[in-house]
Amino acid sequence: MSEFDDLRRRHQVSKNRHVGYGICYACTRNAKARDNCPYLLIHIPGNNGTQHVYSRNCHTHPIKHIRSRNRN
Repeated sequence: MSEFDDLRRRHQVSKNRHVGYGICYACTRNAKARDNCPYLLIHIPGNNGTQHVYSRNCHTHPIKHIRSRNRN
C-alpha cells in the first residue's frame, strides 16, 4: 500500500475530477462542499513537469509517490 493510498483512507477522501487543476482528492462528492474541502490533492502542471501537492487548509506539502488508477 502506497503512502498516498494510506493518506486517502485516513482522511476518507474520494477522487473527484476538477477541470482547472486536473484530478483533486476531496473528502466529499458534493461539489459545493468539495470546493471548501480541507483535503485536496492538486496536480499542477509546471516547467519541471507536473507538481503533486497535498493541501490541508493553509498547510501544503508535496506527496512523495502518486499512483493513478484507471477505471474502465
